[in-house]
Amino acid sequence: MILFLFQIVISLFFICLSTYLLIRAMRQKKKITLLYSGIIFIIAIVTVVTAITNAAKKGVSKAEKFITKHTATDTSKRTTGYGLLAEYDIDKPDTKANRERFEDYLKIPATEDVKEVYCYADFMGADYTIQMPFNCDTSTLSKIIAINSLSPDSVTSQGINLAREFNWWNEKLLDTIPYFTSIKENELYKYLWFDSSAGKAYYLEFSL
Repeated sequence: MILFLFQIVISLFFICLSTYLLIRAMRQKKKITLLYSGIIFIIAIVTVVTAITNAAKKGVSKAEKFITKHTATDTSKRTTGYGLLAEYDIDKPDTKANRERFEDYLKIPATEDVKEVYCYADFMGADYTIQMPFNCDTSTLSKIIAINSLSPDSVTSQGINLAREFNWWNEKLLDTIPYFTSIKENELYKYLWFDSSAGKAYYLEFSL
């Protein structure tokens, strides 16, 4: 911007100077002075046009970068995991939507060891319920437990489990394997069961 203004100021100065010399040369009928004044005038005009063109190109370039950046951001946006518009597949594991919901709900990336991810989410009404079984390594399980502030629980989960019945949700098994919980102000409940023999986890989240 400073360079652009400097070029404009210098160019205007030479335009004024050359105009003055042209007028003076025409009055005095001096061909040499008239020639030099004309050259200076042309150079000044070219300088102004060049400065304006370069500034315009820079402005267009910045605008294109801005549009590209924000368009890319907009197109990369996906439906949030919470709300009526949450996308998931009940009957098919490891779909893009299910793996995205895994990342939304458990707050960690769906790494290669995370497999057989099913999902169900009910956001109708004031409360909601999320169910998600998946296979994973114990290292991933540890990350989930740490990030979601889950703690081991020894109290029976029978009667607390508000999950719906699916062929991939083994409620009888959940009553026999250890689990972790996080309960916030008696409103938000998170349960995570892990069947170490099968390397399979069951995640349940609901609000009351």
